[in-house]
Amino acid sequence: MPRPSFLRSAIRLIRPHQWSKNLLIFVPMAFAHLLGNPVAVLHATIAFFAFSFTASVGYIFNDIQDRERDRLHKTKKHRPLASGAITAPMGGGIALLLLAAAVAMGAYLGRYLLCSMAGYLLLTTAYSRWLKKRVLIDVMLLASLYTSRIIVGSVATQVVPSMWLLSLSMFIFFSLALVKRLTELMPLHPDKQSGSLHGRDYAYPDSDTLRSMGIAAGTTAVLVLALYIDSAQAANQYANPLWLWPSCAVLWYWISRMWIKTARGEMHDDPIVYSLTDRGSWVSFAAIAFCWVAASLDFEPHLR
Repeated sequence: MPRPSFLRSAIRLIRPHQWSKNLLIFVPMAFAHLLGNPVAVLHATIAFFAFSFTASVGYIFNDIQDRERDRLHKTKKHRPLASGAITAPMGGGIALLLLAAAVAMGAYLGRYLLCSMAGYLLLTTAYSRWLKKRVLIDVMLLASLYTSRIIVGSVATQVVPSMWLLSLSMFIFFSLALVKRLTELMPLHPDKQSGSLHGRDYAYPDSDTLRSMGIAAGTTAVLVLALYIDSAQAANQYANPLWLWPSCAVLWYWISRMWIKTARGEMHDDPIVYSLTDRGSWVSFAAIAFCWVAASLDFEPHLR
């Protein structure tokens, strides 16, 4: 079987499919009604690529560290560094080029964005080296890393994130982080009462607890959204907040559906990536977007 080309291996190494998670950078701008502002869009786009390159640097260094162990894994052995398609020095060179590009773009947007990117890289390194082996700390950190993308978007576009948005994000991402962990636990045999999961501090008996915590966190996110819609801030920010209410039902449906897919064993090991390729998720996102656009329009629904 012929080896893949260097270019193809390099693309696989930086994992551009994972960049889809960084679309969260555009969320603060969207909630601040700045999607029509070309300067805000430009800054968010630059931050998107700067953050994506930074994330890829973390992936590469993690793969360099784990390449010997990955060679013993049934699927990870096909990764470019583990398979030998790219050597460790070559991978390090690619990482340094990406880091230089990320720093240049981050510097264009200011030192606060650079600090945010550096903080993300430090957290991901701490997660990969130590914290992913700590029960619950790992999923809490994963939720924080997802939320950090929203903070980066706020820094890039100079939009102050509301506590409503940050609270909503933390509960949603905590629920999705538990989806990810439960997806990894489900293949284990029910009789497995002890031992770790791929070097993590979880065993099959934890499944019911993680499932309960995840569903509760997702339901709390819906409650946070409902409280926001009924708040003075929503009344000041939207011409007609009444149209926001259906988005609560849609969000509740989407979170519940993610957990049902997990219970059926149909969930991808990364729920964010799964949701971006899932038709039901796209329909849900479109419905929520419609509600929020309708709430922004200056007209009143007449209820008779």
